[in-house]
Amino acid sequence: MAAKAVPVVRADYPKTWFAAGATALAGAAAYSAWSALDSIEEFGRYFWGGAAVLACILLFAIFLPPLFTSHRLGARGIRVRMGLLIDVTVPYEWIVETRHASVKRGTLSFGLGVKYSGASDTVYVLSTSSNLISVVLDAKHGLGGFMRPDVSQLVLSVKDPSTVMDVIRERSGQAFEEA
Repeated sequence: MAAKAVPVVRADYPKTWFAAGATALAGAAAYSAWSALDSIEEFGRYFWGGAAVLACILLFAIFLPPLFTSHRLGARGIRVRMGLLIDVTVPYEWIVETRHASVKRGTLSFGLGVKYSGASDTVYVLSTSSNLISVVLDAKHGLGGFMRPDVSQLVLSVKDPSTVMDVIRERSGQAFEEA
């Protein structure tokens, strides 16, 4: 008997802040490059040229890659991706519970992107402070490299939390909650 194919479900996260940051940095890079070319003094050319290079590095390393990535719910686990900031796979065998979550302090104080919190054993992969889901793991697991603390919970921003939670619950064998 042939194995049943499990479709990969794409779980997008809101990308508004990444798009706004990319636009602002592209504008800063363009202004800096123009200022470097227009500067009369040598110090001004080096200063504005360095500012343009720094803005381009931030643009291409931090703000553009998340615009082209998303989380994937595959056959064996959740692939959590946010540009170059994080790229890990969490097997469904590790998942104990999936529920709606909230961040009391908001995205700006928690930061945009990926934050490991050793105090709560949680990794936050945030692009907004709304539409968050919490994925509770069976034990502490190392995610994201050997320099990162072990975590027992992930908090993810997704565009459609109910659908994502239903797929995770189905694939990890969790009982569905009655609404």
